[in-house]
Amino acid sequence: MYKESDVLVEVAWIAVSTICTLIMFSCGSEPTDPDWWETPPPPDSIAMSIQVGDYPWGACILPSGEYVYVANQNDGTVSVIDVSTDTVSNTIDIGSNGYGTAVTPTGDLVFISHGSTVSVIETSSQQKTNEIPSGGSGARAMSMLPPYGEYLYVTNYQSQTVGVIRTSDQTLVDTIGVGVWPEGITCDPTGSYVYVVNSGSGSNPDGSISVIDASSNTVIHTIESIDGSPGIAHSDVGHTLYVGNFHWNSIFVINTYDFDFTITDTIPVAASPLNIRHSPWDDFLFVACGSGQAVDIIDTSSRSVVSSVPMGDRPFGIAFSPQETRVYVACRDNDVVNVLE
Repeated sequence: MYKESDVLVEVAWIAVSTICTLIMFSCGSEPTDPDWWETPPPPDSIAMSIQVGDYPWGACILPSGEYVYVANQNDGTVSVIDVSTDTVSNTIDIGSNGYGTAVTPTGDLVFISHGSTVSVIETSSQQKTNEIPSGGSGARAMSMLPPYGEYLYVTNYQSQTVGVIRTSDQTLVDTIGVGVWPEGITCDPTGSYVYVVNSGSGSNPDGSISVIDASSNTVIHTIESIDGSPGIAHSDVGHTLYVGNFHWNSIFVINTYDFDFTITDTIPVAASPLNIRHSPWDDFLFVACGSGQAVDIIDTSSRSVVSSVPMGDRPFGIAFSPQETRVYVACRDNDVVNVLE
């Protein structure tokens, strides 16, 4: 069952929607206006390509929208893109191949996973200031627990664990055993649950999703027979989980309300959906399709692909500008970040 905090979040969303409606009326907007609820089109054309380091993997943008941080796997660096000039303004050495990225809600710290550690970058100085054990080996994806980012969850695919880092003192506080080959990870918007895609291998090729209760850091449920890829995202509103299906080139839509976990829809996409990110306003899903060499854009209301943007080889990391006017996509084999507008 969902907790009281979950209900409060739902009530808060209703209150915010009501306030926005009242503001619209006070400004003279009428709900009969056909454009009143019209969703603006997503950024779906490449405006430029920015050269970064060797084999860029993860990408994140500061809440201010000023800088994009890109983890480069092969040369052990992080490229910092100045959004005002669309150029790499700094390169930070983290010592070994970087994978996942995460940023605190305040934008003061960026975290980069690599090996068995997580590097901490202070954004005011753009310097690496600390290294934290990840709770295992093969640190990959990371997810910041909403809404305040007190904890950072890190998948360790070689150890079959998820490490829990307290961001206030940058300390590993817990390690959670999950399934085989954990890669993708996301949190629900209430900060109550964490979902981990176990891609599977060997005796468990079908994979699964581990559901973690964030209050106790224990696995409370396992969704079996999910042929998942590292791509996973939870809607910011409601109870919908999106999971990439690597072998069948599709996205599973899963209902998470009251632990139902029913697959309610399947959305076909290009080959190898490796990463999924929903836009800041939750109206679109951007899916990085590795072998398909494209980013497919899904309208979450119709659950259909509305645009497919050719990217070049193996796109992966996705970061949105706060205003949703730009999307930054790291393309691994091309060593570039493509900017969609």
